[in-house]
Amino acid sequence: MLISSNTIFAQKYKDHKWFKARAHTSIPDSLKGEDAVMIYNNQYVYNDIVDISSSKFSSKRTVMQKVKILTQKGLDEYSKVFVNIYPKERIKVIDARTIKANGKVVNLKSKDIKRLDFKSRFYQDSRFQQLRFSIPGVEIGDEVEIIYTVKTGVLRRGGDIIMHSYLPCMSASLTYGSSKAFVHEFKMYNKMPKFENHSSQTNTTLVWRMSNLESLGDQYRAIYTNKIPYVRYVIRGYSDGYSSIDLSTNNWDNIYKKYKDYYSDPLFINGTKYIKGFIQRFKDEEPNASNAKVFMNIHQYIYDNIEVKILENGEDRRNLRYYMENKKINNYNLYMLYEQLFKYLEIKRYICFGRDKYAGVLDRNFVAPHIIKYDFFSFKEGNKFHFVYPSYSNKRYLLGELPISLKGTNIMMIADGEKGSIFNDSKELKVPMSSSENNFKFKKLNIKVDNLSDSLFESTSSMVLSGIYSTMYREGHSDKISENDFRFYSSFISENELNIDSLTITEAKKFFPYDYKLISKQQYPLEFFKIDDQLYNLNLSQLFSVADLYASEGKRFLKYHTRYMYNDVTTVQLNFVQSVKMENLEGLRELFKENKFGSVSLNVAQKDEKTIVINISYKIKKEILEPEEFKLLRELNTTLEDILNQQLTLSVG
Repeated sequence: MLISSNTIFAQKYKDHKWFKARAHTSIPDSLKGEDAVMIYNNQYVYNDIVDISSSKFSSKRTVMQKVKILTQKGLDEYSKVFVNIYPKERIKVIDARTIKANGKVVNLKSKDIKRLDFKSRFYQDSRFQQLRFSIPGVEIGDEVEIIYTVKTGVLRRGGDIIMHSYLPCMSASLTYGSSKAFVHEFKMYNKMPKFENHSSQTNTTLVWRMSNLESLGDQYRAIYTNKIPYVRYVIRGYSDGYSSIDLSTNNWDNIYKKYKDYYSDPLFINGTKYIKGFIQRFKDEEPNASNAKVFMNIHQYIYDNIEVKILENGEDRRNLRYYMENKKINNYNLYMLYEQLFKYLEIKRYICFGRDKYAGVLDRNFVAPHIIKYDFFSFKEGNKFHFVYPSYSNKRYLLGELPISLKGTNIMMIADGEKGSIFNDSKELKVPMSSSENNFKFKKLNIKVDNLSDSLFESTSSMVLSGIYSTMYREGHSDKISENDFRFYSSFISENELNIDSLTITEAKKFFPYDYKLISKQQYPLEFFKIDDQLYNLNLSQLFSVADLYASEGKRFLKYHTRYMYNDVTTVQLNFVQSVKMENLEGLRELFKENKFGSVSLNVAQKDEKTIVINISYKIKKEILEPEEFKLLRELNTTLEDILNQQLTLSVG
């Protein structure tokens, strides 16, 4: 999430009462090559009751860690601490200390802790705080201890907890505690060890322990919960013998009913005559259309004509007529509108439930509210399912579009059963990943070179964005262009800052893969390096901005999962006023790499004595890399780096 800070505070926090420092821990030979090692990582989660009569609860989490600093890199990276504090959370304790080899202790001073307030640039209500401090007096060879406790009045009803961390860890523990009156369900995954039960008559206390855990620090784009041991817990309810409260549902049918009821505000749906008339307008426009096609037409009408926005108080609970006549609606009422359209068009719709790809698999046999991040609709036309993801104020979705993090995941789909049946119709479906043939950036750049001694050149460009790229950028690009703010476009066609003179959006498709085109005029900066009166060099890196995948250098033990497959293609045409000749054409043509994960290619051609065309393609065509295959991504990136380090050698005259 892109964030901006607006406040920095120094604040007094409660110190921790430390035990006497122990002698330094002996690091095993297998870990002595690391930059830093976590000696222990202990987590504590505790849920409690404040006042059951008013359903007031509290929750507390504590993290205690000890880290051994072994190298200068470890000192640079792990001597600073960042703790995120989310809405409704309060820091109760935060402290740190450095333990020297001779037993001397250097304590953190609370005045050195800085608090920063952050807010999202895109999400109005997305705020959090971050506490930052440097470990006091730490040097290579020292051990540092850190503790913080966060409390909230919101019950932590469920969660997935792993014990691995960003460093290799010698010893880790997780302690879960709560009042015995809470009714829990736990499930361990991926060989998570069984808990030790230290419960009493009044409290539940469960402890998990693990040792010799590998670091997650270099496991970029891994789905940890596919392999890493973890525990999932959920609080199902409260029961003390006198009263009981249901706190979460434990089956998909109940979740379906909950969502179905939630999107059934009587005030909104009070107006049968209006919605029937609204639907009839579209039927009259296309008399032979199926009900599914009528829904698609209405969906497109809403996308084109109704603004989805955060409404003022009093506007958020009005009937359908109000929103259609005022051409604005919020996300919640849009959900209800789609529900009513499905109802009156007699289309069987499914409510779909999904979770973020990197959060892990949706376990249909362990139902918990915290595993659901997305809910949306689907309906069937012939043999094809269409997804309907209701738009938000900051993001609009065409028919069939979904958030990127749902691609490649399994979702649960639930609809009412056949008439008279007591059973719902439920199914599990995998959302397919779009291929690199559909997810692409095709860029064409034409540069007019009048004088090789100049540094700015007239140029035009076009760029087609398709599939995932359209979903990510379409709305933002359209908004920026309407504001005559063209700065965003520079990064797509150059590594340098450009002054864009004009930019338009054209040929925007409203169906898959939703491609659209941007056309621009700009002054393009180039530097031709003069060797002598007839010979010049031009670095290829000046002409291209390629979206390559990040590949960490560390050893992998988890699979690499791409967010999406794609093809980034750029064609640059250099149009010279005077005659030129490429002197190293044959050597440049040899730069090419292809493996089963993707490909990188460079093609250079001299069309005529005044025109040179250069094409670079960077394609990712596979979703998953096994740990032992990760070198394939590094091979692609190394080849791309070699390409961009090449030079065109030109003779003139």
